[in-house]
Amino acid sequence: MSHLPLLALRQLELTYPSRSGTVHALAAINLTIEAGEFVCIVGPSGCGKTSLLRIIAGIHHATSGEALVEGQAISGPAANRGVVFQQPALYPWLTLAGNIGFGPRMRGVSAQQRGERVNHLLQLVGLHEFGQRAPYELSGGMQQRAAIARVLINEPQIMLMDEPFGALDALTREHMQDELLTIWRATQTTIILITHSVEEAVYLGTRTLVMSARPGRVVADIATPFSRETGVGREIKARPDFIATREIILRQIWQQ
Repeated sequence: MSHLPLLALRQLELTYPSRSGTVHALAAINLTIEAGEFVCIVGPSGCGKTSLLRIIAGIHHATSGEALVEGQAISGPAANRGVVFQQPALYPWLTLAGNIGFGPRMRGVSAQQRGERVNHLLQLVGLHEFGQRAPYELSGGMQQRAAIARVLINEPQIMLMDEPFGALDALTREHMQDELLTIWRATQTTIILITHSVEEAVYLGTRTLVMSARPGRVVADIATPFSRETGVGREIKARPDFIATREIILRQIWQQ
């Protein structure tokens, strides 16, 4: 029996109408991602990164080509693909624990099972003392950790992240990068993350994909093994091999 990758994109194309004419957003995207990978996507503004993520999420549909999870066509949003956006968008009328447990609650999971899972995830994301707080009582970084936990409680095969740390200050962003690596190592959830920061991509991803200017194509697929190391983040980012990899990816973007 042949092996099926967790995610396969085949000759994916996306066009859509605009006031100035037809926009060719994505062209001939061919990509496979295996379970447990952490794939970062970078590229110039407007290259179609978010459009690609939304097709994988099932929010948008490709004009042509295939998007498959374990060989099954993506036809719309599903619990096996969770999305973390730049803004946490937590429900302000629920506590942090209530936000995290909202999905299982809607599916009819018992209060006991839900509570156990929520407590586990609050521990995992370092928010075990804040479960009964309202979202507005927490910092941006804490809210984003809660948003990640809200996705993880549904046990998705793939977690899709669209600039999840873009709205955070520089120090909080670095801290959140380390938090995300800890969560990924603990759960082995497959992650696909869009970022404008090449340094962030090199630090977090097992692979970094570079997309071309519109129409977006994958023009480079570069191994970035630093996420599998457990050293201090700032020390890793200062290493010559890290800097060299970052510069290779930057040059790929500048050539677009």
